[in-house]
Amino acid sequence: MKSNFLFVASGRKLLNNMFMSEIHEQMQRVEKLLAEKGMKKVDFAKQLGASTQSYNNWRKRGMPGSTLIKAAGILDVSPAWLDTGKIIDAQSVRDASGSYNVRNDPSGDDVLIPQYEDIALAAGHGSYIDNETATNALAFKRTWLNKKGYKENNLVVVFARGDSMSPRISDGDVLLVKTDENHNILDGKVYAINYAGEAKVKRLSKRFDGSVVVSSDNQTGHYRDEIISPEQIEQLNIIGRVVWIGGDM
Repeated sequence: MKSNFLFVASGRKLLNNMFMSEIHEQMQRVEKLLAEKGMKKVDFAKQLGASTQSYNNWRKRGMPGSTLIKAAGILDVSPAWLDTGKIIDAQSVRDASGSYNVRNDPSGDDVLIPQYEDIALAAGHGSYIDNETATNALAFKRTWLNKKGYKENNLVVVFARGDSMSPRISDGDVLLVKTDENHNILDGKVYAINYAGEAKVKRLSKRFDGSVVVSSDNQTGHYRDEIISPEQIEQLNIIGRVVWIGGDM
């Protein structure tokens, strides 16, 4: 009888392991935290503004970037840990002001990019920069960054606000910005800019007379092109070029 019990218990453990292996690693960590907090999955999904179907899709494919960040806030963990399962204390240290000083291990494949939650790059009529202190970090793979030719010290993570760049960029999307591309404008590319004290994400194009056209992707008619004349160009501060977008499907 004892041996039969052990066989059943072992079989049950094997089935549990097989079941867990079918769940995305992110969601394995999420569901462990939900169990610890006594939070129901349906309530967790509602807090994220998602349906049960979306939650089930995440269990197979993982959460998109902006959702993962919101989930980390609800679960009170680092987005980097929720994404990779690795503790970041040795790499990213929060100081007394609440900011993060990111120190990446050059031998590791996970690179933490400073995340500026208080800089809302308005995909709309503009929002002011209230604070330029990194409050968190988001993990990217070093192999991917190297393949793209991106240097970690020239990257920041920020958020989009508004719908002027819809459908390509939506409200709440996570943006990876390459800050060393802030001088020579590549026509038609998307940039994070600060113009006259307002932070925005827009497409930029140059004109022969030295002026810059600031345009939106939203074609509903609510947003018109802005023309920055050569005389006003000193008010244009290009934060960097947007090179990656993470958001809900």
